[in-house]
Amino acid sequence: EYLVQRHKHEIFPLTKKRYLFAEVTNFEFFEMYDDFGNINFNVFAFSNKIGDEKVLVIFNNAYQECKGTINYSVPKSVNANDGSKHLVKTKLGDALQLNYDHRTYFICRDHKSNLEHLFSGKDILDHGFYLHLQGYEYKIFLDFREVYDTNRIYERLYHWLQGRGVYSISEAVKEHTLIPVHAAIDD
Repeated sequence: EYLVQRHKHEIFPLTKKRYLFAEVTNFEFFEMYDDFGNINFNVFAFSNKIGDEKVLVIFNNAYQECKGTINYSVPKSVNANDGSKHLVKTKLGDALQLNYDHRTYFICRDHKSNLEHLFSGKDILDHGFYLHLQGYEYKIFLDFREVYDTNRIYERLYHWLQGRGVYSISEAVKEHTLIPVHAAIDD
């Protein structure tokens, strides 16, 4: 019964977006580097894009927890205009078509937890995507949308969340803007 329920919650909904996992035109496979600069061969990470839809999948295929950064794809053979082939690495931020503007942030949803996450496109393009995974843990980020930070509220929220997911980023923005009001009432 547990496995059936888990499949209903985690696997079956993804079959409706099978094209995000099956098409190869924009598929990129990434290496995760640990804090010491070594490749963690137990982590499988890939991104894909079809139209405006994007997905980022990361899986720790080991019992041990891991921490590290995903930044560049594994080299991929591409055809040049003259018909020759050469190897190319793609940055994660470029594969996801993130905007480099320091005021542009991205909201996406983790499929398993159904929590929304806030990311800085500039930070991912500059430094890659740092994460921590427990043994056999996975993350599937879907439903990417871009927001422009006109009043620096997303910047403050991004630093406050430090990668944690929340039920709703828009609700977290409202709550975060009310922190000074709550503090004044508590005094």
